Amino acid sequence: SGPYKASSNWSNQVTIALENARAYERELIAMRHMEAAEAFKARFLSNMSHELREPLNTVIGFSRVLLKGIDGRLSHRQKQDVEQIYEDSQHLLGLINDILAISQLQAGLMELRSQPVQLSEMIEAVLPTASALIRGKDIQLQVDIPDDLPETHADPDRFRQVLVHLLNNAAKFTDSGW
Repeated sequence: SGPYKASSNWSNQVTIALENARAYERELIAMRHMEAAEAFKARFLSNMSHELREPLNTVIGFSRVLLKGIDGRLSHRQKQDVEQIYEDSQHLLGLINDILAISQLQAGLMELRSQPVQLSEMIEAVLPTASALIRGKDIQLQVDIPDDLPETHADPDRFRQVLVHLLNNAAKFTDSGW
């Protein structure tokens, strides 16, 4: 019974090792499928965002032409309508760009560029956007940037994007005030 038991033990270990190898192989295949699906999703979102941005940029461009009066004067009501088209198109473009950025980050196609950033300069850079977001609302923009804001490390583009989102949400959900 001694040699048989050792042989049985050895065959059990071989069976377990083979099952582990098969499980590992299945996991590798599943991982490759997931990676391929992620890459497909990233390409799809990139292509879709391009396909959406192109006509949207045309809408933005023509609405700007109309607002500048290049094609003639607009009535007050027409100007309000075109301003709404312009603002909503800009908002939609921002959302499309955000979806693309998120998908690129998730797929590992975009790397964050961490570099020294002056917070006060970044805030001042988004103030014109903030002013545009509250235009026509009973909101007063007050800017109080402390002189001693520290320098930080961040991706300037993503940091600006976050600031604009915060300001956009504040403008969207505030009807009046300061």
